[in-house]
Amino acid sequence: MDNTTLSEAMRAIPPRFRDHFPPGSWFDGLPAKLLQRLADYGRTFRFDPGEALVEEGITNVWLHVITEGRVDLECADPISGRPIRLLILGPGDVVGERGLIDTDAPIATARAITEVTTYRLHHPAIAWMLLVVPEATPRFIEALQRRIDEVEALRQLLVGSGSGEQVQQLVEESAQAHA
Repeated sequence: MDNTTLSEAMRAIPPRFRDHFPPGSWFDGLPAKLLQRLADYGRTFRFDPGEALVEEGITNVWLHVITEGRVDLECADPISGRPIRLLILGPGDVVGERGLIDTDAPIATARAITEVTTYRLHHPAIAWMLLVVPEATPRFIEALQRRIDEVEALRQLLVGSGSGEQVQQLVEESAQAHA
């Protein structure tokens, strides 16, 4: 398989593929031919402001690569049920990743803030990608675990017993990481 990375091969990839996997996304660095095959398995989706991409507590089998717009990652306050913002995500970020490693329902809701366009991939397509390009597995799993840990830590601080200073520090660190 070609070792050309996404960053090096952007001109060789037809625009319909290029737009789905922006530089800096979890897919950056994967061989261009693999990205072209992955793009064939996915589909573009559009969400209106307020519409949920993934819902807390509802099993999900789709990974969304955000290509345009902004998305709120939120969880329900256990007492009031009102949404609590965990992160704001944008192009290159993904939602629906938790279902890739277990069958648990998501612990957060991803809701469009603006009009949002995503490229949706079925979890088995991601599993196929990791089988075809095993060298991508450690980096992909590391990014996946980092996101899950980040969301779980924010959720615990915001709905658990975290101090205001801890919450503010974690929110600031998360905002910098997603800037």
